[in-house]
Amino acid sequence: MPPKKKGSSGRKPAHQNTFAFRHNPKSKLTEKILASPNVGCCRRCHDKIEWRKQYRKYKPLTQPSKCNLCQLKKVVAAYHTICTNCATSDKAWEKMQSLVKESRDKLTDSQEGVTSNSADGLHVENKGCEEQSRPDGFKLCAVCCKEKALPDDNDTSEMDQEIEVQKRKMEEKLGRPLKLREQKAIERKVEKTIEREKQRAKEERRRLREEATVNNNDGQSRVSKYSQDDESEENLSDASFEDEIHTEDDEDDPFLKAIGGKEMLLTGEAYQRHLLQKKGELAGEDRIDSV
Repeated sequence: MPPKKKGSSGRKPAHQNTFAFRHNPKSKLTEKILASPNVGCCRRCHDKIEWRKQYRKYKPLTQPSKCNLCQLKKVVAAYHTICTNCATSDKAWEKMQSLVKESRDKLTDSQEGVTSNSADGLHVENKGCEEQSRPDGFKLCAVCCKEKALPDDNDTSEMDQEIEVQKRKMEEKLGRPLKLREQKAIERKVEKTIEREKQRAKEERRRLREEATVNNNDGQSRVSKYSQDDESEENLSDASFEDEIHTEDDEDDPFLKAIGGKEMLLTGEAYQRHLLQKKGELAGEDRIDSV
């Protein structure tokens, strides 16, 4: 068999895809797959599940599965290995720390004394993760359990924590448990505060975008103005140069010298009047000669 040429990837596949996969719009399974939420995952696991949903490789659960931490059947999302409650618990933090430690040990064993800048940086980062305690609002990826989960737009954990903090402060201040009316008032106050902060941040982002757009437009207008000025100056210089050339050529032209200059060049009606006038002068000279 002859050796394969460098850069050649073999023959083309027999069946090439001419269009992307399309779901059956009338399928109930397709509707169920597309309606399945994809939350509580890290970026990598989120993209994997989205790919499965896009090409109909996603298989929804028919019944809840067992959680690997609490050993209870609370997992209702496909491809998840832990339940939602355990994802925010101390067990999840300990599990992630143990996985980080295992990966670091494997990396150390594989290198066997070979040090590199990237490996040292990874060791330092993992060591810092092990030393610190579980941060507030931490949520582990429910699929791989190796990274922190992406923030959910509909997640109200931050709001709930703020409400609990405000309730504790109010109870300490009053020295008694809060009534239901007081609890609802605190909840409404915290919700309005968070919504106001989100609206302020949204307006700030809009203002920054508008300023960036105005600056870009000003820069483009200045560039166009300078270019137009340069073009006008070049056109004026070219026109003056051409005029100088034409004047020099007119001065050296022997025909113009013979007729008395460029002013003697007549065209159209002026030339006709000049001919009639010259003809009249010749007729008058003939009369004088005949007399």
